Amino acid sequence: MIQQTKDQVFLPKKTYRNRRLIDVAKIVPFIALFFALMPIMWGNDGALANVSKSFVYFFGIWLGLILFQYGLTRVLGRILNDETVSAPQSDEP
Repeated sequence: MIQQTKDQVFLPKKTYRNRRLIDVAKIVPFIALFFALMPIMWGNDGALANVSKSFVYFFGIWLGLILFQYGLTRVLGRILNDETVSAPQSDEP
């Protein structure tokens, strides 16, 4: 059997999740760039339908990123407000 140590090796669950959310916020611009450049990889047939599909795709991704960032900003704002409230206040000016 594996013997458990009393020292905690891992971060607390709340701190770990908060850090992962901050990491997601840092990589969202790169993910957005990847999705924005995706129509370039589709190829150029010269067909007008392909261009219109690209525009629909681009604005769909744009709207999706706006909604994703809105939700992420609300969650991160709540987390940062909780950390600010729970931080010890110093009496020094």
